[in-house]
Amino acid sequence: MKKLPIGIQTFKEIITKDYIYIDKTKEAYKLIEARTKFYFLSRPRRFGKSLFLDTLANIFEGNRELFKELYIYDKWNWEEKYPIIKIDFKGNLRSSQDVKDQILVNLKRNQKFLGIKCENTTKYDIYFEELIEKSYEKYNTQVVILIDEYDKAILDNLDQIEIARETREIVKSLYSILKDNMYNPFDILLFIENNYIYKNYWFESWTPSFLIKLIKDNNYFLPKLSNLTVDEKLLNSFDIDNIDLEVILYQSGYLTIDKRDIIKSLKSSNLEDFKDAFISIFASISYNNYTKNSIQIYEGFYASIIYVYLQSLGVDIVGEDITNRGRIDLTIKIEKIIYILEFKVGDENALSQIKNRNYYQKYLKEEKDISKFEWEKL
Repeated sequence: MKKLPIGIQTFKEIITKDYIYIDKTKEAYKLIEARTKFYFLSRPRRFGKSLFLDTLANIFEGNRELFKELYIYDKWNWEEKYPIIKIDFKGNLRSSQDVKDQILVNLKRNQKFLGIKCENTTKYDIYFEELIEKSYEKYNTQVVILIDEYDKAILDNLDQIEIARETREIVKSLYSILKDNMYNPFDILLFIENNYIYKNYWFESWTPSFLIKLIKDNNYFLPKLSNLTVDEKLLNSFDIDNIDLEVILYQSGYLTIDKRDIIKSLKSSNLEDFKDAFISIFASISYNNYTKNSIQIYEGFYASIIYVYLQSLGVDIVGEDITNRGRIDLTIKIEKIIYILEFKVGDENALSQIKNRNYYQKYLKEEKDISKFEWEKL
């Protein structure tokens, strides 16, 4: 039995060491054959973005032997080989100098791999331009540019706005070089199939460190967004100086569970399934995001993710629902059922609060079944 490729992002390793591989070369082939000069495709995080990027690299390098029994094997012209420039923004990028250093490290590695000698190796934008042009001259064919986590340099610094502005200008200067060179860029952060196209992709590969600080600094509990629909207009309104928590949460890859399961569990009053579905989201967040910080003490973190996800499904919900005895953390209305939810992180009894304050009385005239639900510490 083949092994599961847990944490493996290298296509060659998966193929040669007999790991399970789900064939995505059909999608890769269609992408390449479209012959469009610019591509920007997206997919939620943890969907194999780096692996897909590495698969593209092996195709363009002409590594035919790795693709036996895969869709692309007898369709791609393996005699066609292209010079590849790979840029990866992993690592510590907490200052503008860190970002510049990371770019230079990437360019020097590519220069060595391609067997090219560039004259200017100190100014990253000129260096990048020269690397592209000399690669084209040496190999006499188009240059493929693969960029992973293109926006990480900005996202990692959203809690220090001045640095974020500086890094934005750095990467902007770098990417502007691509407009004037001969190449086939594949800016693949995460892959999306068919015609499902987003218009803004700022937060698809973020980690929650900035979210933690945003909640902490602003004492953010549950968003007051009862009538908000997260649409294209909102997604395109991102500004480093004016960041909306709901936009970050909506675009983050943590909200990648089956919509039908959530709706079904609510309609059937299966609250265990409802609870388990969201617990699985939080359980998928890497443990090191919970160390050396205090995210676990903020009810708002959990409540906000649940709120925004239900909002994106089109569920009728009311956040911080005001009554004459206090505020309900979250009210859900679906068909003939009303759910009253209370979130607690500590040892308080959430259900007792719902009962003692008679939150249900607000909805007695609506002729619907009322279900009380407490969300205890995960």
